This record gives sequence, structure tokens and C-alpha cells, in this order.
Amino acid sequence: MLHDDGELNPFINTCFKTDFRLQSKYELAVEDCTASVELDPRYVKAYMRRAQAYENLEDLDAALADIKKALEVDSTYPAARKSTLDWNPL
Repeated sequence: MLHDDGELNPFINTCFKTDFRLQSKYELAVEDCTASVELDPRYVKAYMRRAQAYENLEDLDAALADIKKALEVDSTYPAARKSTLDWNPL
């Protein structure tokens, strides 16, 4: 990334690299959580962690689907219940 004068801007370059690393981290989290729910479809925490990763990747439909699935498995799970309130404002 360059300044207007053509010089490298290390701050912007670092931010870009950090953003890419975070996206990669969330994609890996989705993969790991998917493997977890394939092994144990009742593992609510994996659905919720995957929902957080999807939210950070801006795949809100997938995030909401995981929250709903977590509630199907355990309708009393506090984080899933709170998430549905956050997603359905009055």
C-alpha cells in the first residue's frame, strides 16, 4: 500500500495483513466447528462458535441458521437465547 507520494505506508499494509489473517482465522473456525458438529450434532457450543465466525465473515444467514440449530438442540442454552434477542430487535 502506498502513500500519495508513492512511498510504502506500513500502517495500511499491516492492517491489510491483519485483516486477511483474521478472515483466515474465522474460516478455519468454521471448518473446525463444522467437523465438531459432524462428530456430535448435539454440540451446541460448536454451533454458537461457528455462528460467531460466520458473523465475522459477514455471512449472517449462516450465522442465524446456526443459532437456530443450537436452539433446536437445547432451547435453554443462554448464549443462543440471547443471540436471538440481539438478532430480532423490537
